[in-house]
Amino acid sequence: MPLTSEFVTGFYERTRTAQKVIVVDLGFLGDSAHLVPAVWELKRNYPQAQVHTLAATVGAELLEMAPCVDRAWAYPLSKPSPPFWKHLGILRALRREKFDVAFNFSGADRTVYLTALIGARNSLACAAGRHHFYNPWLIPNWVPRPSRELPVFEQRRQVLAAAGLSLESPRFDLGVPDDAKVWAKETVHEGAIHVSPNASSPFKEWPLENWLAFIPQIAAQTGRPLVVTGDGSPRERQRIEALMTASSSFHLRAFPDRLALAKLAAVL
Repeated sequence: MPLTSEFVTGFYERTRTAQKVIVVDLGFLGDSAHLVPAVWELKRNYPQAQVHTLAATVGAELLEMAPCVDRAWAYPLSKPSPPFWKHLGILRALRREKFDVAFNFSGADRTVYLTALIGARNSLACAAGRHHFYNPWLIPNWVPRPSRELPVFEQRRQVLAAAGLSLESPRFDLGVPDDAKVWAKETVHEGAIHVSPNASSPFKEWPLENWLAFIPQIAAQTGRPLVVTGDGSPRERQRIEALMTASSSFHLRAFPDRLALAKLAAVL
């Protein structure tokens, strides 16, 4: 069973001198966005510490744009989920960091195992996943899940409050890296219009023939160059190639391969 709330509330007092803190989340884009306000609170409550995060690859790209994150580690995930041994190199590198504190906001099985294997001196998790009798042996400190009525980002912050950390107004501050801004300025015409003709599923997309009629109209009415991006999949490449074929009368710059999130943000 989780330790008493009184013990967990004193977690911050016992760890406030930590020099290295990590958040183990494995979230993708949305989950990582909701993580940002909690990481800002960690940076404020542990001002002397390096704050690291462990997220899925696209989540790590977003967290790299958060000034409160000193290092965003990427843990490649796919469907089906890869076996543990596929990423032992990442785990060994994390253990070498010798973290003082590890936080886990999801309580999901894989993140619990990873949190334990990272070997931080102190660790705390939210009981939001499945309960196993061995959980307290893997992570000694557990906080009950906050109300589901709260936004996800606020649930993460309330976990920190339960551990004794002080909270201020939530912050989502992100910044586009300078090198990404330079790349965008050198690569994309100023004032260009971004076009995103693809979706995660073909059933969510506007028909290609509509785009073929619509994009030339945008170019003619605005006189601006256009930029189209994709994720590198064969289906999206095919759609972008069709748009490029129809762009002889206007300027259309295509990025069919997936752009890193920082570069995409700089383009936008």
